[in-house]
Amino acid sequence: ELYESFAKNGDVISLLDCVYVKPEEKDQAAYIMRIRKLWGCSTTGQMKFRGQWLYRPQDTKHGSSCCLHAREVFLSDWEDENPIDCVQTKCNVLFLDKPPTREADASDSCQPSSPLGRRFHYVCWRSYSVHTGEIRELADSLPGRKKTNPMSQRLKELRGEQEVLLLQVSDGRRAREAMQEAGHLYADALSSMPIQHISRLILSQQTYTLVLRKKLPAARQQVTAAATMRRHNARNFLELELFAVKLSEQRKGLGCFLLDKVVAHARLHGLRWILTYADDTAVPFFLSCGFTRKVTIAKSVYAPVMTEYEHTLLLQRDIEIEGISDHSDYPFLF
Repeated sequence: ELYESFAKNGDVISLLDCVYVKPEEKDQAAYIMRIRKLWGCSTTGQMKFRGQWLYRPQDTKHGSSCCLHAREVFLSDWEDENPIDCVQTKCNVLFLDKPPTREADASDSCQPSSPLGRRFHYVCWRSYSVHTGEIRELADSLPGRKKTNPMSQRLKELRGEQEVLLLQVSDGRRAREAMQEAGHLYADALSSMPIQHISRLILSQQTYTLVLRKKLPAARQQVTAAATMRRHNARNFLELELFAVKLSEQRKGLGCFLLDKVVAHARLHGLRWILTYADDTAVPFFLSCGFTRKVTIAKSVYAPVMTEYEHTLLLQRDIEIEGISDHSDYPFLF
């Protein structure tokens, strides 16, 4: 039987989380693995996991000379199976697809004010081949994002086709016009939601709307997809309030592309989770994009600030466990 998560020493550990694994010798530092699969053995009842090993610089063939960051680790190409009993605790690793840009001096990397701060134990943006010793940037080879993956290639193509705008109602007339167009898109896609409620959400001073537009001459530009979100910084999560793709543009990868931008926005602001009440028909899409039905956040955290709708399901996505495709700031309309 397959599982999505398990509890260990007070932590909920899920697929794609990293963990400290008990070393062979007492004086050794704990090993680090990234969980790829969890299951229970039907005959023995023992839970096992398959994971991908992460290497500290001193454990590679190159030694510490290959280290570019005080807390860098490398994602290796070595996987194997282990019993859950060997897991010690959760290990928070920040996966990037290029080197950190906000730490000029690696000696400062352990300071709470750094991008890693105290939330992450390590940062990883390079892979390591156990057999050849080759080190290269993760780029499109982040776990679950292989170069041969057609969807990954499609997301690359969309970067060249789509303009990404991050808008707020205070950004001016043209921003409001684009947001109004996004409102019509939401009204078409979310027919059960009153247009007045949609307007209140996108025109709120506390929400941000990500808009995708095809890169065409100004007179022909149209909104192809949109996502309206609200940051709950004190509660450490981003609420995805509205999300829609134009009917004629669906099944072209735009939903995944836009969701990548939502994840990037949440991570940029140091938020730990994304929560959304997904319409019943949209649940399979969100589950395929890394969301889960198992909400680990206490209800007392999200319930006071989120509105529950009929025929929806609350879904959660953990930001720490995912790499994102684009770390650049989003262009603003003005």
